Amino acid sequence: KYSEIGKIASLVQEKEEQTPLQKELKTVGARIGIICLIVSAVVFTAGILKGFLSISQGIVNITRVDVISEMLLVSVALAVASIPEGLPAIVTISLALGVQKMAKNNAIVRRLSAVEALGSVSVICTDKTGTLTQNKMIVRKIYNGLEENLYYEELLKKQLEKKPPSHAYTEDFNQEIAFKFLLENAVLCNDAYYTSKTDSKLIGDPTETALIELGNLCSLEKSSLEFMLPRKFEEPFDSNRKMMSTVHEITEDYFFPGNIKNIRDHFSENNRTSQAPKYLLFSKGAPKVITEKCTRIIKNNSIVPITDKDKKKIEEINTRLANEAMRNLAFAFKYLTGTPEGKKIEQLENDLIFSGIMGMIDPPRPEVYDAVQKCKNANINIIMVTGDHKLTAKAIGSELGILNAGDRIIDEEEFAAYSKEKLTRDIEQIKVFARVSPEHKVEIVDALKANDHIVAMTGDGINDAPSLKKADIGLAMGITGTDVSKEASDIVLTDDNFATIVQAIKEDRVIYDNLKKFILFLLSCNISEVLLMFISIVFGSF
Repeated sequence: KYSEIGKIASLVQEKEEQTPLQKELKTVGARIGIICLIVSAVVFTAGILKGFLSISQGIVNITRVDVISEMLLVSVALAVASIPEGLPAIVTISLALGVQKMAKNNAIVRRLSAVEALGSVSVICTDKTGTLTQNKMIVRKIYNGLEENLYYEELLKKQLEKKPPSHAYTEDFNQEIAFKFLLENAVLCNDAYYTSKTDSKLIGDPTETALIELGNLCSLEKSSLEFMLPRKFEEPFDSNRKMMSTVHEITEDYFFPGNIKNIRDHFSENNRTSQAPKYLLFSKGAPKVITEKCTRIIKNNSIVPITDKDKKKIEEINTRLANEAMRNLAFAFKYLTGTPEGKKIEQLENDLIFSGIMGMIDPPRPEVYDAVQKCKNANINIIMVTGDHKLTAKAIGSELGILNAGDRIIDEEEFAAYSKEKLTRDIEQIKVFARVSPEHKVEIVDALKANDHIVAMTGDGINDAPSLKKADIGLAMGITGTDVSKEASDIVLTDDNFATIVQAIKEDRVIYDNLKKFILFLLSCNISEVLLMFISIVFGSF
């Protein structure tokens, strides 16, 4: 209990609570039992009075003991007949059929009781990465120099809509010479790679794989570029330097863009030589670090000196993209006329040409937008519980419609200041929890339960096991989830998709509705039996 794993284990070992359906069936059963006793007592009393009256009038020739004995048998038989004994079997069959349907929709039910509770869910506490988002980085914004690349905005829009770009459009896009420099920089100053020539799976940092996929989207493959510009030297990314650089040899197969002004002239102006460049140095890194090493910038397809005003504009772009929860990288390059052998690349990282900046983000799944709206229409509250930064969570929450005007977002520091009572009181207004710990997730579930909510919680790591166990419905991720989280869960989502949760709830509510109809059918049949018996005793002959 003193280690982190021990704490998690102790949190997992909680007594399982009854599901909403179990509670309702228990309540219905108790009420039916009371009603049956009352009805049986009424029938027993009415029958005895009727029998005693018939004996006193000489209508029947039996003793009062016979009347009591006969009515006792009738009332007991009536009580047994009026109880819907087929209800448990029907409930089990309905839930089992529901489990099969949910499995076809990527929701594997581990505990049958979970199906009972899922339809009653009033709050879904969901993680962000991989559940609401695609769990892969894409380039969302591109700036060539200081100008936003609107061609890319249109191309990205068509890609998200799964529409192929027109031929004329791609021709215009490929004529963006400044973008070509930026794209070559992004693809070549990159350590991500494909597992094989025939495999489309990329290995490497998510940020770098996003840059490779950007090149593929723009018909600029890394293998083709490396053939024309083979890498000769490199300086890997370092957390202290916050940048990476590679040096590439310029082969005869590499063609300089012909319509970028002064692309050749700047060698004689700045290097006092007309010698053609033999190498290209590409750098990428934190915008502030890259900007400090740049003396020139590409503007309007021209290489011009960078000014303080330009640097301020770059800083503004970086801040704006960061506020939109994007991870930003700046890019710069430099032509080398001499052989860089024997020199440290760090010594060459000066007098660079700023080529642009890119903002990357883990985008929401397209189907999640509709799923969130369906939850709102069904009066299901969604709370994002994530370990990501507050700004990132805010941007995604706002984009998906989870976080609206007047809703609150709190991080770990603010959460630590909350008492249990205050959290229970304020949790109805909090839609996003950022940078939370496993213990905090359990406290969130407790606060929601204290407000009589039925809570579903998603999770994929070992640390999520306590909250998965504590929630009414624990939803583990099938792809990224650990064995511990799956063991603690009630349902496993095989596609790690938030939309699957909504579909499962919809399916479960159909099951719930069918159970209500069946209970109504059973009760109507049993009530008619009781009424028929009661009427026959009162108005018939004994």
